Amino acid sequence: MKYNNMEQFTPETIVELYKKGKPIVDIAHGLNIRGREVIAILSRHGINVHQVEMTYGEKNSLDPDNFRLIQIDTPRFSVRTANCLKKIGVFTVEDLLNCTESDLCNIKGFGKLSLSEVDQFVSELKNGFSKANGSNLMGKESDAADTKSLRYDDRSASALKKAYFYQYRDRIFNGDFSFAEEDGFPEQYADKVKIYEDGYKLLDGDILEQCKNNPQSVALIIGCLLDFSKRQKRKEEIYEVIDRIPSSRKNSLAKYYIVAYTDDKETQDILCRFFANSTILKTPDLINDLDYNDYVILKSFLSWCTFDLTQEAQELWDASCPRDNVKDVLHLRAHGRTLEEIGSKHGITRERIRQIESKAVRIFERKESQVRFIAKVSAEKGGDPVIHREDIEKYFPLHAREFFF
Repeated sequence: MKYNNMEQFTPETIVELYKKGKPIVDIAHGLNIRGREVIAILSRHGINVHQVEMTYGEKNSLDPDNFRLIQIDTPRFSVRTANCLKKIGVFTVEDLLNCTESDLCNIKGFGKLSLSEVDQFVSELKNGFSKANGSNLMGKESDAADTKSLRYDDRSASALKKAYFYQYRDRIFNGDFSFAEEDGFPEQYADKVKIYEDGYKLLDGDILEQCKNNPQSVALIIGCLLDFSKRQKRKEEIYEVIDRIPSSRKNSLAKYYIVAYTDDKETQDILCRFFANSTILKTPDLINDLDYNDYVILKSFLSWCTFDLTQEAQELWDASCPRDNVKDVLHLRAHGRTLEEIGSKHGITRERIRQIESKAVRIFERKESQVRFIAKVSAEKGGDPVIHREDIEKYFPLHAREFFF
């Protein structure tokens, strides 16, 4: 709600509203100011909101320790809310439950809508966790049929599932997954057990011990594994592109194709540093040492190297000569006929023939500069800048003479 005469509010107004039990976010919204400004004013009047407020965990009877290392499902929140939470180091459900409303209102850009998203998430978490406690999700006995009937909101189910497994933490670290066979174990959690088993088999014992004894290192280890996964994916993508490059081109020196690929000096320097004096086939040896930006440049270059000169020559010809009369004009001119002779054949003036010819040449030059056809032919010849008609005839035998006209 908006308060009356909000343009004339005083600090005393804010203090009075707060003492009446108005939430900070409502005060800020009603007076059209930021939540952190409300907190600052209250602080100047001797009210330390952080001392009198309960955390989200305390207000909702949720123990943050049950949600340790459980990452917040960021798609659950809007981009603004997720970024605001990251800004103050809130990455896990445990972090969020240890926050107060004032902590969040003090974040720049964190308004009433963001706060309502957090309130809804914590409320769903509380409701789902209460059901969990009553149905053996925290180790109490219950009927298996009741367990099967449990259904949680998708947005909080992931956090609940992780919190449930926390009680089996030591057994999981020791490779003991027999708890999944015990009576009352929720069937819907069987997929999670399989994930834990696969992870245990994959990870080295020293890494598992490090995760157990130093939970803070988990994020670093996860980061390393994610980085490794990304690098593997990049390598697979590069191999896929290389497979599309003709064999003869793979075994050619990359430096000739780099010059044909771009005139940008900086990009040329980066690519030359990759390949030095090696062939395109040398690429896989370079991938692991690349940062993302260099990887993008390398992949773009290799994709370009898959070009088909025969197809490009035909496309150049079709673009330059969209009509049969234009093709005939260029054909006759390339074979030595004069403008007047061609004009007489087509029943138009020599000036009109000259215009048709000039337009076709302009289109060809513009298209050629885009696809860099001549530069590609030069690269195929080992960097030889001199192009003969015989070189064009390899890719476009029917109209090589017109290309050279």
